[in-house]
Amino acid sequence: MLPNIVKMKTAYITSIVIALLGLCSQAQAADPQPKDPMAWNKIEVFKINKEEPSAFFIAYPNFESAAKPISIDEIEHIYDTDSYKLLNGEWKFLFLKSVSDVKDDYFSKNFDDSSWDDIDVPNSWQSKGYDVIFYNNTNMEFFYDENGKFRKEFASPKESGKYAEAAMHPFIPEGNRQVGVYRRTFTIPENWGGKNVFIRFNGVRTGFNLYVNGKFVGYSEDSFTPAEFNITKYLDKGENSIAAEVFKFTTGAYMEMQDMPHMMGIIRDVVLIARPGVYIRDYYAPATLSGDMKSAEIDFKVWLKNSLPSASKGVKLQAYILDSAGAIVGGKPLFEKAVGEIPAGGELEVSESAKIDGFKLWSPDSPNLYYVVFKLSDSGGAELESIKADYAFRKFEIKGRQLFLNGKRFIIKGTNRHDWSPDKGKANDFAWMKKDAELMKRANINAVRTSHYPNDSKFYMLCARYGLAVLDECNHEMHGFIKNPPLDNDNFIPPSVDRMRNMVLRDRNVPCVIIFSLGNESSLKPTRGHEAMAKAARALDSRPIHSEPECRVINDGKAGGVSDFFSPMYGGVDRMNNYLNDLKNEKRPYFFCEYAHAMGNSIGNLKGKWELIRSNKDSLNGGFIWDWVDQGAYLDCADGSGKKFISDGRDWNGEKRASAQNFCMNGIVFADRTYSAKYFEVQKIYQDIQIDDIDAAKGKLKISNEFLATNTDNFTPVVVVERNGEPIAEKTLDAIKVAPGESAEIQIKLPEFDASQPGEYFYTLKFLRNRGSNFAKKGEVAAQNQFFIKKVDSGKSPRLSSAPKFSDENGKITVEIDGGGKVVFDRKSARMESYSMYGKDIITSPVEFDISSAFIDNFVRGPLARDFAKYGLDKLMLKDSSCSTEIDGNTLKVSCSQLWVTDAGDGFRLKVVYSVLSSGAVKVDARCIKINDTPADLPIPRLGLKMGISKDFDKVEFFGKGPFANYSDRLYAANVGRYESKVSDWYENFSRPQDTGNREDVRWLSLRDNVGCGILIASCGKPLPMSVLPYTQAQIAGAKHPYLLPDSDGTELRVAWKVRGVGNAACGPRTREQFRCKFLGAADWSFEIIPLASNSDAGKEYLALPEFDSKVVFEPVMKNVDESMYARKLSGKNISKGAKISYSSTDPKWAPKADTMLTSMSGEYSCHTFQEDNPYLIVDLGGEREVSGAKIYNRTNTMSERAIPLVMLVSKDGKNWAQVWKTDVLRPVWTAVLDSPQKARFVKIMVARNSILHLRGVEIFGK
Repeated sequence: MLPNIVKMKTAYITSIVIALLGLCSQAQAADPQPKDPMAWNKIEVFKINKEEPSAFFIAYPNFESAAKPISIDEIEHIYDTDSYKLLNGEWKFLFLKSVSDVKDDYFSKNFDDSSWDDIDVPNSWQSKGYDVIFYNNTNMEFFYDENGKFRKEFASPKESGKYAEAAMHPFIPEGNRQVGVYRRTFTIPENWGGKNVFIRFNGVRTGFNLYVNGKFVGYSEDSFTPAEFNITKYLDKGENSIAAEVFKFTTGAYMEMQDMPHMMGIIRDVVLIARPGVYIRDYYAPATLSGDMKSAEIDFKVWLKNSLPSASKGVKLQAYILDSAGAIVGGKPLFEKAVGEIPAGGELEVSESAKIDGFKLWSPDSPNLYYVVFKLSDSGGAELESIKADYAFRKFEIKGRQLFLNGKRFIIKGTNRHDWSPDKGKANDFAWMKKDAELMKRANINAVRTSHYPNDSKFYMLCARYGLAVLDECNHEMHGFIKNPPLDNDNFIPPSVDRMRNMVLRDRNVPCVIIFSLGNESSLKPTRGHEAMAKAARALDSRPIHSEPECRVINDGKAGGVSDFFSPMYGGVDRMNNYLNDLKNEKRPYFFCEYAHAMGNSIGNLKGKWELIRSNKDSLNGGFIWDWVDQGAYLDCADGSGKKFISDGRDWNGEKRASAQNFCMNGIVFADRTYSAKYFEVQKIYQDIQIDDIDAAKGKLKISNEFLATNTDNFTPVVVVERNGEPIAEKTLDAIKVAPGESAEIQIKLPEFDASQPGEYFYTLKFLRNRGSNFAKKGEVAAQNQFFIKKVDSGKSPRLSSAPKFSDENGKITVEIDGGGKVVFDRKSARMESYSMYGKDIITSPVEFDISSAFIDNFVRGPLARDFAKYGLDKLMLKDSSCSTEIDGNTLKVSCSQLWVTDAGDGFRLKVVYSVLSSGAVKVDARCIKINDTPADLPIPRLGLKMGISKDFDKVEFFGKGPFANYSDRLYAANVGRYESKVSDWYENFSRPQDTGNREDVRWLSLRDNVGCGILIASCGKPLPMSVLPYTQAQIAGAKHPYLLPDSDGTELRVAWKVRGVGNAACGPRTREQFRCKFLGAADWSFEIIPLASNSDAGKEYLALPEFDSKVVFEPVMKNVDESMYARKLSGKNISKGAKISYSSTDPKWAPKADTMLTSMSGEYSCHTFQEDNPYLIVDLGGEREVSGAKIYNRTNTMSERAIPLVMLVSKDGKNWAQVWKTDVLRPVWTAVLDSPQKARFVKIMVARNSILHLRGVEIFGK
């Protein structure tokens, strides 16, 4: 039974016509409707006495004021006109735990609220310490009781077509009925006499009752679009009081289950608006451009409202287009019209059309902005008011499977954006919005999806000026019910349509808005609700409609639904290839509404995705990265320092409430708008001038111009030649002319330079801005790419004549080196223990095998961290070690061997040969050999060596990919160069501390102290991944937040064979195969440790590495080495030859014609069941045998993960079964060794979940 609530109506409004009119029970009527005390708990009541939604515009008392242009910074002050009184600022506030605690006196004009707290508006009340921030990603706080238990009323049935009880009869549970009461006073300006006074709340979560001078005015839901009320008749002369009763949750919150921290209150501007007796209520002014886009016809519709008690006659309406400087285009109105009679209390629609030419088009790279101004005068010619809004001329089109803007191919280089600030949560001050727009443009982002609700109108004004196209998304998400969507129910259709109308009517004139979206993740299929919302939107505007659920249901090679796009989430390269290759009948253009999930240290393989997009411009159209900014909030540090840190979902919900942890930290930028290295990768991949290699060493390149309106000759091309990471020549080239949307092959001539000196030569072609803009300065780099020229060898290396002296006693090998230094090896652990030089300890912690890390979010939320533990890699055991010495010419060789084994007997043999010279130079030749059944694609984040460096050596310089962190699948933005910094600069402050700081293709890296002494780490053979961090991986993994990391006690230096790419597996594809640490047999890598004297040049030392007489050459090993003495062995022989086999089911569509499970095991798999609970196979041995175990061979190609968890059961009679073995570890082959032999005739191999069984083979062992 549901809790005791007001009985819901059973006759819901289903007529779309009525919904389009915005009607609902207790909606607008001729006379104000009374308060419904339970409106917040009724799905059918979503507004009372609320003004009809209308376009966003600014009202002015006269045309002269309206004609003034609005600059970027002036957007913050758009309400500074005589027609507005801003009510932002200090309000009185009372937070109540239940709506039942609200007293009617709280709303009375003369109520004494002096004991209440003060709160600044706009703000989220959680930011001021009230209540809790709740974050769950999909479910709402009211899905759980006070003990954190999921309420059964919100559980969706497994059966399709059935709904959660709460979805059928929505209600807000008793414990989730908190209220915030806001109060303040105001006076009406004297010059507002005789005018209508409206109040507009631009955003309130999640619903509120409004009171003026103690009288109920109205009610509103839909947190992210304006709620406007006419309060004229409620006003008194002099001081007035206003009170807002804000409900934390209403039944409208069922449609606000977005992936965001839920923070409540008055979150956007509150403003009073003065309008004359006859005023402009709304307008619509779409422009239809001519074929050549040099002229346009504007179809004007203007709705005039007469609030006077008598009819209005003879008012005059004029329409103007003004340029960005405020000058009237054409010098006169586009139209002026004397309006006929408007009845008392009535409304009149004025329709006119006008032609215009001579304008400039709006596009992201050329955001030419105009204004539309409507001037209203009375019959005597006196001005009544003027209204103004941004206006632009542009043409967005879908042609086949392509997008076009102004006739040019438009590729979405987008990001999703939540309204968010770390100080106020869902309240987003203008400074944060402006910073977002600037950073987006600097990152070459050209489009924003307002996920998952309409953003503040000020942000759209910024987008129009900076040049950001907008996919405008409805405030609609029902994620908690996504599998059984209530949008197929009548009760949710009217409020859903109302939300769509609110957005479309507000934003249909906004020039940067190119697409309207029906919302996000409300279902896994098209619904009646989606159809109704789309129909409502199309009745109001011609923009195309976006809806994501359509692409989840595929029939006959295409999706259905109302969307004008095929727009999925995630899936990366594979998802795009599926669209290209398999959906032959899908004719709609493809773009990702979400992709490249940016959680933590992430955004892997963005280049690979865009290589596919750019090579399929006839059908792939880009996408929106998820998402722009980490949704983290400032909280006080627990250390009592008085400082603040950026918190996340791990800090908010409390122990009893279900939390999605730090899944809200998905931003390209941090919450405070600083950023990490992934920002630069987005910037590089998205750059609008693509520079590609044809024969780059000879200066032959391909230039592709992805701008819409800007020729590349608007930029100055400069080429810089570098040797060993340092510039040696520079040249400004003649202008390179490539028209928008075009490509050209060019031949550039490099500047003269000395190419005889040893080292590596690169050149970088840069396009510099010829002029500044609102987001970049003149001379800044707009696009660049680096190319290899050649390498000149350095010639013969110096040779030392004698080997160093060493002692071998007490389990330590101590090598004496020049200058009083020494290198110490530990025999027992077989590792280099320390290195000292110049009287200083430099390497202070041993050189150790390194396959783990403080897992990044993609590894924690993806399968890697789980599989790492399942394989037992977190508990590797050192089973064997040895250490030997040998003098070979001028070299002392110390050979170390370690055997690292898992409990299952898999693992690694690590061999490291240290070749030591008397100078202190040490060559490190490392080999890692996989043993036994260790798979090729092992879930490890890296393979290498690590060591501890004294904290005194904190100055780092390197020659490699940089200057910022980069990984094998995120290195396109990093150029090979010579860079220097402090070790601490390599650590990036992700909210949840995780591994970072890697640099790829490092030739050498040096660490020095304050006097310039130190060591050089030089790659041998090929450049290697290296990193330095001021913390160990254990310290990073052990800290909840960066401020809780201990003071650094040294540097952890890591030199790897390979570091796994970051991937996107927190929500999307895992690291692609070519970027994983995948190998069979052996992996080898080498580097040298060279002492650096004070003020020596590390680059020159690298070019003169010493010669070692001893050469270490590892023999090729192409397969795993047998170390079977450490593996669990099967006893007996294969006793399943000739046995009978049966299956829980056989899917004839996929099952092979010949069953080779017990014989040749040919093909990728030998059986294929239907998807079912606990699919299995049974081997009948023909009689009772002694079973010791089995070898089970997994499917060899794809979807092998379906086989886990895998169990083995035995039975004597085929009826009574005993489980004897289980694994959660995914392997190509399982060796199932039973703890003790079992008497059995039947052996069952079963997947212990709902899945499909498709193994390649089984061998039962015993006697």
